[in-house]
Amino acid sequence: MCASEAVASCARVGKFMAAKEVATQAAIQASDDGCVKVEFQNAHFSWSHEGSCSTSITSPVPMTLKDITLTLVPKTLTIVVGPVGSGKSSLVSAILGEIHQVGGTRTVAGRVAYANQEAWIQHATLQNNILFTADMHADKYDRVLSACQLKPDLAMLPDGDQTEIGERGINLSGGQKARVSLARAMYRSDAADLILLDDPLSALDVHVAGAVFRECVQGMLQDKTVVLVLNSHYHFLPHADRVVVMEDGAIVGDGSFDSIKDAFPHLMSSSDKVDASPPTHAATQPTVSAQVKGGELMTKEERRVGNVMFATYASYFSASGWNQWLVVAAIAAAYTLSQADLTMADWFMGYWAKHPGNNGSSTVTYVVLAAMAMVLVWGRSLFVLLS
Repeated sequence: MCASEAVASCARVGKFMAAKEVATQAAIQASDDGCVKVEFQNAHFSWSHEGSCSTSITSPVPMTLKDITLTLVPKTLTIVVGPVGSGKSSLVSAILGEIHQVGGTRTVAGRVAYANQEAWIQHATLQNNILFTADMHADKYDRVLSACQLKPDLAMLPDGDQTEIGERGINLSGGQKARVSLARAMYRSDAADLILLDDPLSALDVHVAGAVFRECVQGMLQDKTVVLVLNSHYHFLPHADRVVVMEDGAIVGDGSFDSIKDAFPHLMSSSDKVDASPPTHAATQPTVSAQVKGGELMTKEERRVGNVMFATYASYFSASGWNQWLVVAAIAAAYTLSQADLTMADWFMGYWAKHPGNNGSSTVTYVVLAAMAMVLVWGRSLFVLLS
């Protein structure tokens, strides 16, 4: 099992290392005037590397994004919506330069803060997951925690923001992981011109999502250029300066909410009433329980010093599912017989050396003793393993 997993892992790593590099021209350029610039003109993108900027867009390479024409206005909120698989996250990847450009023009300049659709959580404290090598500024850190609605969660964690978070956020709920990932981007928003938020609200209930939208998007990011992807919570669409509707990798709607709502009736779900009852943070509790001691997720096992107690042996033998005394008797008999046979074989070697005249019968006797010893030793070992 371990060998096959190691071979499969090496194959995946080898395939990754042998992959071609992404074109350097896809990187985000520094802005000359200090303003963010995002422009796409008839741009085509594909996740397949067979495509390139020199490849004709009529090639058989499947396009992920087709004929994208988009220019972001600085200091505005653009919300991207569409069905699952329509290309919303791919559009964000195109802005980041993480998808192969096949045709058209793409110009992106400025400093970017990004929150991925799948929250990336490292094995570290919650605070380190938010700071992520950035310097600690208490006032800004406190504002980010409040804006991302993380303070009630910190009160439930055994050591607050110093609680150790397991790999991939194993001891956090989906909503908590999303808000920790969002908080990491928010903490760097002061130094960023463009904020890309790929569906950070889908794991949140309507009340928490509303508070995060008000305090993060409309509050801390009100003077930033923001691209927000939504798969739900369409009641936020009227607050957007611009709504981009995607379908099958293409932009099928672009404009203010009032100008496109008649063409896309499903977006009118924004008019649904929202329960005015206050949010409950019970839904934000971790879905995976974890034993945490002193802020650490992984703790050392307790170890007893001294002789092994009889209760330990009794527990071990009863774990076989059979009567523990029957197991003890069977193991004792197997060890006694096998050890007696081994001793008999050793004694017979001495007897054989003193009586060399009985070579024929002595050989047969020794072979029988050795075979019996081998069977008994193998049998007792197998019995212990199975029991």
